[in-house]
Amino acid sequence: MDSIKMSIIVPVYNAGIYFEECICSILSQTYTNYELILVDDGSDDGSREKCFSYAEKNNRVKVFLQNRKGVSAARNKGISNAVGDYLMFMDNDDFYKSNNVFSNIVNCLSQTQPDVIMFRRTDFWENGENVETTTSIDRSIINTSSKAKALKYCIKTDILTRAVWTKAIKRQLVIDHNIFFPEGKRNEDTYFTGELIRYASTFDWCDLATYMYRKGTGKSQSDQKVSYQIAKDLKDVCVDFIETVKKSNDSEELKEVYYSYIAYPYAVLMMFTGGIKDSRIKKDIQDIKKYAFVLNYDTNPYMKKIKKFYKLLGFSFTIKALNLYNFIRHCNYLFRRNHS
Repeated sequence: MDSIKMSIIVPVYNAGIYFEECICSILSQTYTNYELILVDDGSDDGSREKCFSYAEKNNRVKVFLQNRKGVSAARNKGISNAVGDYLMFMDNDDFYKSNNVFSNIVNCLSQTQPDVIMFRRTDFWENGENVETTTSIDRSIINTSSKAKALKYCIKTDILTRAVWTKAIKRQLVIDHNIFFPEGKRNEDTYFTGELIRYASTFDWCDLATYMYRKGTGKSQSDQKVSYQIAKDLKDVCVDFIETVKKSNDSEELKEVYYSYIAYPYAVLMMFTGGIKDSRIKKDIQDIKKYAFVLNYDTNPYMKKIKKFYKLLGFSFTIKALNLYNFIRHCNYLFRRNHS
């Protein structure tokens, strides 16, 4: 088991008070065959100096520098310099739940050697409240079934998230297929995970809540007003993915699975467009309307209600309904954040 080397990639930018907890949760792991790659993106709050301090004390830590190129470029630099068998990603204000996360994941990896293994996350609020998914998962369906059946099950049970930090990914898969994050754009995880499921052949599941995702710090999409550029970036990701799938030689069964994956981000895109006051958005709405057929692929549990709205109300009214839902959800989120 110790022969599997893990590469943990952490983009760093003005990490502040959460940085130490993040890094210590990695360096305290009982499984020690790993490298920690810190890519500082031009921090000016002392985070860069902390990176070098960790590297001086621990030879597993490698530090790379860049200047304000963004999280995608930082992750790409980490990928290019990694030497591990599997890649994992972490944001610089999140942390691992315990010191046996790596050993548990590697134990699962050693059993099946999948291209991609997924695991649970826990939403962590500053008041100490943890929100953890508890869906019962049949691991054997994921690691013994055909690719299409495995992915369909992952989408149906909502364990195939867009977030890259809920996965460990075989590095050779990424290198062989040139899978990197789109630089200078948001929604980079949706793109990257889409590429992973297209090129990966085998999958597995580690049924542990390992990753603590810090909520209410201002980093998440829920904290931020949706700009035209954010919607435009998501549009590009959705349209490019759908067009790629349409033109591919994949089986119809796999195409249906891929459409099921992108259906939820596409619905989020519809939701975004309904709340943007920018004259340019009208053209984008017309551009994406022809891809509304993906709403029919309702494997994801959240898509079933959206599909019903779409069938009943049509495209334009579904956008309005989703925008209203987003407004209510955002108000609830802000209330919770301000009282955590």
